[in-house]
Amino acid sequence: MSPVPFQVSAPDHVLARLRRRIEEDPWRPGAVGEEDWRYGVPADWLKAMCAHWLGGYDWSLWQDRLNAFPQYRADVDGFGLHFVHVLGEAGGERPLLLAHGWPGSHFEFWGVIEKLAFPSRFGGSSADAFDLVI
Repeated sequence: MSPVPFQVSAPDHVLARLRRRIEEDPWRPGAVGEEDWRYGVPADWLKAMCAHWLGGYDWSLWQDRLNAFPQYRADVDGFGLHFVHVLGEAGGERPLLLAHGWPGSHFEFWGVIEKLAFPSRFGGSSADAFDLVI
């Protein structure tokens, strides 16, 4: 299968449903000794994370940030692959593959993508540029 363009997208109705589910959760009591994560996510930590999602997290900002670079999906020998492909100043002549471990995501590389693909924007030489597959 040829690569198919991909963008992160969560419709408002899906986010509204998630918000309702978080707000309506009855918050069961936490396990004894859970503060060190031996029995899973500590209830207090999870409550704080949910409060952040409900009141401090800007989904549209992060969605835009995640979509800042071209992403694709492809099937390689039956394995679904999601990747970022940035053609930099190298013009397709100097590929660099960046792979993350598990657990992880290509977002780990967001801070270096432009520096590797477009070094002249940061005081470097375009001769040092890469075309990235992440």
